[in-house]
Amino acid sequence: MASVHSYTLKFPQDLTPVAESDASSRMTYDDFVAVSPDNNPATFTITRIQERIAAGHKSGNQVYRATMHVSSISLNGSVTVILKVAMGRTYVRNLLKEAEIYLDKLKPLFTSRVPHVYGFWQGETYEGQTAVMVMQDCGRPLKRDIVQQPPKFRQLVIDHLVAVHRAGVSFRDFGMDNVVAFQTPEGSFYPMLVGFGHADGSHECPFKGDIGVYSPQPKEPLPCSQLWHVALMAEAFYQYNVDFYGREISLKTISSTMDLVKMRPEGISEAQALYDADDIIRRFNIWQDRRLAMDNGPVRLD
Repeated sequence: MASVHSYTLKFPQDLTPVAESDASSRMTYDDFVAVSPDNNPATFTITRIQERIAAGHKSGNQVYRATMHVSSISLNGSVTVILKVAMGRTYVRNLLKEAEIYLDKLKPLFTSRVPHVYGFWQGETYEGQTAVMVMQDCGRPLKRDIVQQPPKFRQLVIDHLVAVHRAGVSFRDFGMDNVVAFQTPEGSFYPMLVGFGHADGSHECPFKGDIGVYSPQPKEPLPCSQLWHVALMAEAFYQYNVDFYGREISLKTISSTMDLVKMRPEGISEAQALYDADDIIRRFNIWQDRRLAMDNGPVRLD
């Protein structure tokens, strides 16, 4: 019979963040043990809590950035990780559901579109039933909406979301809280998707194509409502079309305001049409200037 190897997480009893200079080698731990997903034994030791990133309702959910030492066949060293900690039966059950989505359907997307998950552990602490999911640290959350980011960044976010959908997972409500970003050695910012606590792990996405930033907007909504909503929210489609008295007109087809005025319906005076056409083109130019300023600017994390 093949031997079963274990993953051991040495989880600190005190989760108070400390400075690196104050990290103690005499930390006290609770040992959580889980079956190794790749049949290789490993020990993960949380050596320092760097900061608490978030705390949920009544602190049943907490998120920390931490330093972890890994001792395994393939790695022996320290890495910075994210700890998602759940305390109490309901919160533990919810975190387990999220971990199962990561470790099953999202596993092929690890490190390219979603963070790598080192493992999921359950045990007893002084707080009672406790669960911990340890994840790759993929940077900082966005503080500005996705729509305010330059095209390459928005394209990556959309590509990641399409890949997640094709893996059979959809978010309940996707937004900038589901995006973190880290700086690459080349200096650019690369996004990753997070926050699958309320995700649907049985999504069968009807959309089979790609969404290109500044591609022509389809005449009909995409068959997947979430992808359609996110594409519009992120201004993936260039807004050439305007509504002129109930008629959709592409500004690519006109060279002057009077060209638009000539398309007015019967019963609308030239003076009124000129006033409305000027207003439509003015608002389009304001949007275009705003869009170009964001497109030519940096990724905005703050």
